[in-house]
This record gives sequence, C-alpha cells and structure tokens, in this order.
Amino acid sequence: MVAGWLATLSTEERVLLHLLTNPLKEGAWDVSPELTQEYIANAVHTRRKHIPRTLKQAMKRDLIWDDTRHIIGAKQRRKVYGLTYDGRQSANAIKRRVLAMEISKGDEIQDVSKFKFDIPLLEFLSHLDETCIWQDDAVSVPIIHQDNKALSDDKRPLIKAMLKKAWQDGKITDDEQSLIEAMASFLHIAKSTIGELSTEVRLASEKSFDDPEKIYFDLLMQAISDGVIIDSEAAMLTTLRNAVGISQETHSMLLLKAKKQLDSSPYLLAYADAVRVALADEIITSDEEAILSSMRESFGISMGEHEKIEKEERSQFE
Repeated sequence: MVAGWLATLSTEERVLLHLLTNPLKEGAWDVSPELTQEYIANAVHTRRKHIPRTLKQAMKRDLIWDDTRHIIGAKQRRKVYGLTYDGRQSANAIKRRVLAMEISKGDEIQDVSKFKFDIPLLEFLSHLDETCIWQDDAVSVPIIHQDNKALSDDKRPLIKAMLKKAWQDGKITDDEQSLIEAMASFLHIAKSTIGELSTEVRLASEKSFDDPEKIYFDLLMQAISDGVIIDSEAAMLTTLRNAVGISQETHSMLLLKAKKQLDSSPYLLAYADAVRVALADEIITSDEEAILSSMRESFGISMGEHEKIEKEERSQFE
C-alpha cells in the first residue's frame, strides 16, 4: 500500500498529478503507455483493480476524459486517459500546493519547488516520510514492485496449470512458451520463476489445482477492468479455460459476475480509501469505526462489503 507522505494524497489526486505530467494530446494516434490503466496504477502506487472506479468517478465530475488510441510498442489499441480543462485546473492546484510544501532533504530545509530533481513529481514525493523528511530509498514503492513475490506465489496455480497442459505431450512448443511468457508478463511474474515452475511441473506427480474458478475469475476481473478484453487477454483466458476445465457456461456466469462487481457502488472506492487510512497503524480505533459506520450508512455499504475490504487491506500487512 502507499506509504509515507504520499499517502496523504488521495488516489484521485495522485492520478491527476500523473496525467498532468503525461498529457493526452488531442488527435494524437500514437500515445505513451503511461496513459493506460496498468501504467497509471503503477505510477500512483495503487492496485490496477482500484483504478477503474477512480477514473470513473473523476470522469463523472468532468475531470478526466478517455479515448481509444494506439499504444507505442503495442499491437492492439487500448483505452487511454487525459485531463479535461477542469481536470488540469484541479491538478495544477494540487501541484502548486505540493511545490509550496516545506521539506527536509539532507542539510536543506525548503519548499519542494526549490529542489532540483529530474524524476516525475510523484516519484520525488515517494521518497518523503510521514514527517516530510527525504529518504534516499523510496518510502513508498509502486504496487507492482511490492507484489512481485506475492504474485509469484498467489498465481503459481494458474501458471502451473498452463505448464501442466503444455507438458501433456512431453514438450512445450514455441507457441505455448510464448503464450505462457505473455501470461507471466501480464501477471508480473519473472521469467526465472516460470523456469522453476516448469521444472516443478515436470517432476511433480499429477494433482488438481485448488479452486480453478477463483483463479479464472481473478484473471477475468483484471482483463475487463478497463472495459475491454483485448486479443492477448482473450487468448490467455481461452488457454486458462482449457487448462483448468472451465466450461463456456461457467465462463459466461463468471463474466456476468465480474461485470456486476465492477458496476457496483461508486462509493466503494472512497470507502476503501477511508479503511486504508484507518488501518495505517493496523488498528481501527473506536473514533475511526464511528466515522466508517457513518460512511457505510450514508453510502449504503453492507457489513459484508466492509469485511471484504478490511480483509483485503489487512492482507497488505502480512
């Protein structure tokens, strides 16, 4: 989770600052990948699954607009995001406030604007601790880096299922290897991990993988979170269906479930941010619980939804 001083900015504020640094130009067909959901999530130090709701809320308030463009270095068109006039005004106001903030860096104590740095503003801010003191090592690192090991562990059943399928005929073809590596890249799993898993699958005895529907649903959620399933994602889903035995009927049911989940209450993200702040010290005090209870009542959030959010946030401390 986001840490240090950067945690005082909301997810939306960090998104606005990122898009201010990486403007989406009108009429430009080839655009930078920094404007896709995956890169935005990485830049603002949050999980990709949280980004769609943040963007959706900002678009409702006419702060952000979207379009489908060709991404430099990619084959498929992707949805990208930019700031509206009001969005630029809001982002610039946040930037002015940040640049005027006094911080301590080495022997210097002065406004952020007085320091010379050749990295994006959000990256600079990620080096500030809670007391606005600069740290040489980033206090807050992108979720993608935090999750590399966790993903390697959590998604092992998925990759192992694909490898098991590929090894059924005693060899892995170039096409199979390319698809497995594409899946690994999608899940941010190192190639070295794929090699280890491949050896493990070859030597391991036949066994079933736990809860294949959950594995498939997790990937499905990631694929549709930006509103469109691109060709590479569709190929991965098809391969996974075949590998773990997901029928077309089950796929349709899980797809409907995923769409309903993505279209759920627009206030859930704001509530999740509030829970995240309350859990910064890993404890929800009585005062914090009173505020959260009021939010649940106002936003129509059930205790079941609260428990799911709290469980997910607490898992970050493990």
